[in-house]
Amino acid sequence: MRGALLATLLLGQLLGAGPATAQNEGKFACTMSVGNSLNFGDYVPSRGLPTTASTTAELFCTHLGGGSVLVSWAAELSNGATGDCRLRAMKTGSASQALSYNVYIDNPVGGIWGNRGCESFPSGTIRLSNGQSASSGARRLYGEIPAGQLISPGRYADTLLLTVSY
Repeated sequence: MRGALLATLLLGQLLGAGPATAQNEGKFACTMSVGNSLNFGDYVPSRGLPTTASTTAELFCTHLGGGSVLVSWAAELSNGATGDCRLRAMKTGSASQALSYNVYIDNPVGGIWGNRGCESFPSGTIRLSNGQSASSGARRLYGEIPAGQLISPGRYADTLLLTVSY
């Protein structure tokens, strides 16, 4: 019997769903924008190829006044249910069933999108002055489920929280 596996990775973001905005001492304000959740769709173990999905995240900052400022930022992704960003897994109703996956910075070569515990996450600096706006540039969250995992059909999910600090 061949069944479908539906795998979805729900991405939360700083301060919950929707764009999050914060100000820093009246010098600048920033908003984080995250695309859709990573929905891998049906996982077919016999396909022989990884199943992938992607979305983007981008930090937008606006200069509010005062002199020029440098906004240093870091975007960290929580570990998920496994507690280890190197060994993420989506679970179904049955605790014994787990579908291994991970999320990478732009692509698998970019490294695992993790946090300080994993020592792997995107960061950078945005320079602002004279009322201008700028962004971190869109960062791609690339999710991949390795091929060949023999598991029962079902709905597999994990929840990750994207936290942006600056």
